[in-house]
Amino acid sequence: MRPFVESLRRLYIAGRITIQKLESFLAEGKINDAEYAYIVG
Repeated sequence: MRPFVESLRRLYIAGRITIQKLESFLAEGKINDAEYAYIVG
C-alpha cells in the first residue's frame, strides 16, 4: 500500500482523522475504493 494510505490508516485508527475526511479524499480521487476499504476496514 502507498505510504500516503498507510499514514491515513494510522491517523484514522488513532482517531485523528474523520470518516468524512476520508470520504472527501475518495470523492476527490486522492484514494480509490480499495484503499478506502483498507483504511476503514
